[in-house]
Amino acid sequence: LGINVGGIAGEINGGTFTAITNEGSVSSDKDAVDLYLGGLFGHSKSTTTIDQSWVKSALSSGGHYTGGLVGRLQSGEIKNSYSLGTINAHDNYYN
Repeated sequence: LGINVGGIAGEINGGTFTAITNEGSVSSDKDAVDLYLGGLFGHSKSTTTIDQSWVKSALSSGGHYTGGLVGRLQSGEIKNSYSLGTINAHDNYYN
């Protein structure tokens, strides 16, 4: 169980995604060990391929798993893809 935040979807169960884009901000002010935040997807639980995709965004998270494209990719690959913008990961969970 966790908190999943993404520009397209919070959580996915795998698949192939081509030419997916996101422009805009993605954020969570929650401080949590189990927070997954990404510009496209917060958490990919199964084999995922992301190809020819991009994010132009400001990302802000209080979690351990924060990424420009995917917060946590359990298995799979990201190719020919990129993220532009800022990532602010402010982990205050243990403070």
